[in-house]
Amino acid sequence: MNVLIKSVSKPLSFLFILVVSMYRSFLGPYFGGNCRFYPSCSQYALDVLKTENFFKAFYLIFKRLSRCHPLSGKSGFDPAPKTCCERKI
Repeated sequence: MNVLIKSVSKPLSFLFILVVSMYRSFLGPYFGGNCRFYPSCSQYALDVLKTENFFKAFYLIFKRLSRCHPLSGKSGFDPAPKTCCERKI
């Protein structure tokens, strides 16, 4: 099962990294600058997609985006969670 997840996760992560990078290049300048969190949601997405498998990254990105609205009242420093290897150090 883990082999299947890993084999599907890498291409999906690459695709989403490409989509987020295109958003940051083309649409970000028009919609950016209003982020409630640091790092921005798009940077958070890139960080998580590079460190976690796709399915966990998708969950974390969804969770972050669900908090990114004016009525949530939350804002501030919210970095990507450390990977399991970084937590041990």
